[in-house]
Amino acid sequence: MTFDNYVEGDCNRLARSAGWAISKNPGKTSFNPLFIYSEVGLGKTHLVNAIGVQTKTNFPDKTVVYVSADIFYQQYIEAIKTKNLNDFLWFYQAVDMLIIAGGKGKTQEAFFHIFNSLHQNNKQIIITADKSPVEISGFEPRLLNRFKWGLTADLQVPDLETRIAIIN
Repeated sequence: MTFDNYVEGDCNRLARSAGWAISKNPGKTSFNPLFIYSEVGLGKTHLVNAIGVQTKTNFPDKTVVYVSADIFYQQYIEAIKTKNLNDFLWFYQAVDMLIIAGGKGKTQEAFFHIFNSLHQNNKQIIITADKSPVEISGFEPRLLNRFKWGLTADLQVPDLETRIAIIN
């Protein structure tokens, strides 16, 4: 998926434009972090994949990691079980762009430290979820506060013309 293939409606132009700006200058825009939320099936995954692909096209040497919240959580639990939490943290703190799909509250402590490290080092953070950050139960206030540092974008159902263009 690239930006050329991503069909947008007027209501989603902000998220697409932010993604395009991020892919040109990851970690150094006012859209860090970028938190995209919407109902299921409205294109969050396609958009963040397009951002990651375009970033790799523009900066082949950058490390872009796309991980679901479920996999992130499983890796976190495995790191604790095997006493490799430092390796887990170092891996994620070393990436240039971290895209996490599907917010999950159970890994907040580790994510908080990863978030701080990436943000302080001008690395890009992108998160997707089915709800806005304040609607996700269990998020700590300190994480909610950090999400406000960047842009939170709500993808809306596209108009009929855009939906037809997507199908075509």
